Parts: sequence; structure tokens; C-alpha cells
Amino acid sequence: MKIKKSRLMQIIQEEISRLNEEDKYSDLNLDALALAAKEDPNAMGPLLGRLLQMPMIKRQAFKIAKGNEADAEDALQDMAIAIVNNLNSFRGDSAFSTWATTVVRNK
Repeated sequence: MKIKKSRLMQIIQEEISRLNEEDKYSDLNLDALALAAKEDPNAMGPLLGRLLQMPMIKRQAFKIAKGNEADAEDALQDMAIAIVNNLNSFRGDSAFSTWATTVVRNK
């Protein structure tokens, strides 16, 4: 599934605004949520919400941006797009965080 940057930001903003609300995916671990997102577009928001809060993803964005916060935001968005666009290749053989980090590094 390909997703445009503007739509991705809309999904992220919607999910951030719902973080305190309960949803049917709240009990899923990140790996299960990633597998669910492959089948159910409604799981994409919670997945992105959790993904963008992961310290290793944030660190990678700051590393790419060489510490510039505004550039790190852009890098984070680009990383999220790369992960979403490659989500169909996630099989669950490894932890989602490991897979996501690999996708970001190979982008």
C-alpha cells in the first residue's frame, strides 16, 4: 500500500489526538499491530502513533537530521512513509522494531 505524505500526516495527527482514547488495538503489541495493519487500514493510525513514539526511530531521525529539530520532523515523516510503503514485506519473523529500523536504514 502506497501512501502520500499529506495523508500520512493526517493519519498521524488523528492518531495523536486519539492516543488517550481506547481502541480495539490498544492491547496488541507492536508486532501484532503491524500484522493487523497489513489487513486492516484502521490499524494503521495506532501503528503509526506507536511507531513515531519509539526512541530508536526518533534517534534515527535526529541522526539523519544532524540534530536539527525541524529537519528531524521531516526525516521522521519520511521514515514513517518508508515503513508504511514497505509494510507488506513485514512477516513477523523478527520484531517489528528491528524490521522498521532496517527499512529506515535502507531507505
